Amino acid sequence: MAEEPKKLDIDKINKGLLNAFMLDYKSDALAGYLYLKYIYQFGYRLLKVMGRDVKEPDYQPVDEGTAEMIQLFVDQVCERSLSKETSIMHSKIVRPEDAFKLVRQTENMHLVPSERVIPFKLTREILFESPQEIAIGRCMCRGVAAHPCVPPSEQDLCMWIGEPNVSFLVSQNPYFRKVTPTEAVRILEDAHKAGFIHCAYFEKPASDRFNCICNCCTCCCMSTTNWHLFGSNDNPFLAPSGYVPDVSDACNGCGDCAKACFFNAISVEEKTKKAVVDLKKCMGCTLCEDKCPLDAIKMRLEPSIGEPLDVEALKRGAFGRK
Repeated sequence: MAEEPKKLDIDKINKGLLNAFMLDYKSDALAGYLYLKYIYQFGYRLLKVMGRDVKEPDYQPVDEGTAEMIQLFVDQVCERSLSKETSIMHSKIVRPEDAFKLVRQTENMHLVPSERVIPFKLTREILFESPQEIAIGRCMCRGVAAHPCVPPSEQDLCMWIGEPNVSFLVSQNPYFRKVTPTEAVRILEDAHKAGFIHCAYFEKPASDRFNCICNCCTCCCMSTTNWHLFGSNDNPFLAPSGYVPDVSDACNGCGDCAKACFFNAISVEEKTKKAVVDLKKCMGCTLCEDKCPLDAIKMRLEPSIGEPLDVEALKRGAFGRK
């Protein structure tokens, strides 16, 4: 006789979400509940406010009252998103190597990177509880885009790490499932080969800490498309990786790097026929390095735009802390 599937203890899972917030911020758990359970309804309303071409996710219906509460939360996020001082949902680009380190963690930890690493006043802690618990699910932005760059069957690109968020998502949101750290690395590798960049998100409603890695495109995704509102690496949505490309004399001006650049930071100089990098725009995503057919581009640390989110270096104290 087959064993009955274990019944989920939803009360315990919800209590876990509540307990992730400090006493003075317990009320944020309600926003967290709405955000995680109805993430596509949230994404639809947020991207609509931002003027994106979106369609309401009929696969995740909500009643009128729930829709109104989600809209109130969206309005709060928008009000606070205009400044690094007040932003409560933001992200940082990480190199593939640094993304791998985040999903390979095995121990609980609490790090508070300095503003040189995460250049925002609020919501910049790395608090890992059960970091080997990882969930993958449909990308919020592509999932509501009117014309997504990949079909729904290829949209499982949003990777959540650690508790209580993973247990909540896989129990309350049918578009997420658990994966192993090995599977997570493979997904990151495939996403990078497809030309997507890795963004580590820090969000107040998601337990007020680092919560996920999204594999972002330039046509659908919130942080990368919002970058173009400001046109530089100093903006309240997305922080650069801390790396920039160096172009060697081996460059022949083919322009492959410029075509690959999400941020219009590379051009080919007409006289020298060499690629030139605009450091005010470069976000250090590493796509140019990968696309160069001559291996003429190498990434290097650039202190003027901050320090990388390298969790192993942070644990050693190699970079500044709060």
